[in-house]
Amino acid sequence: YLKFSSQEGDNEAYLTLIKKIVPIGFTGCDERWMNAAQSITVSNREYTADEISKLTFEYVGKLQSNGQWVIELKILNSGDQTIAAASSVDKPIRLSWRFIDSLGAPMSGWDTRKDIPFDIPENGSLNLKLTIDQNIDGKSKSLQISLVQEGVFWAHDIGLAPLTIPLN
Repeated sequence: YLKFSSQEGDNEAYLTLIKKIVPIGFTGCDERWMNAAQSITVSNREYTADEISKLTFEYVGKLQSNGQWVIELKILNSGDQTIAAASSVDKPIRLSWRFIDSLGAPMSGWDTRKDIPFDIPENGSLNLKLTIDQNIDGKSKSLQISLVQEGVFWAHDIGLAPLTIPLN
């Protein structure tokens, strides 16, 4: 709406609008949304391995509901470079995940993807929720989450350890 009404980037217009919104059917809205707009910028380049190495994961919690897992996590950025939510050169940063069995072996590849919804601010963090279908065969014991810069590199290949979350 803010873009449509030519108010995009106007924090006062955002705060006026957000105060009128009533979430229905879900809980756990990020309280920061009530105080300031989250930014979504567009990168026009590939990120370096050094820039991505400044990111870390923090596990917040999980909820199992209706055959799905809702995983809450935080991506922390200790660097002085904001990581943009979008890419004009078709090299976005995305979340990816896979299930791990009881022996620690992957049950699939890193085939799934989810765009990050907002920028990861410099010297800041991005809280997000990842909703995924439960593993149907019931053999998975944990979930691993990583980042990928499409067509460039996997974050776990350049030093960012995947976030591993026990599911039982």
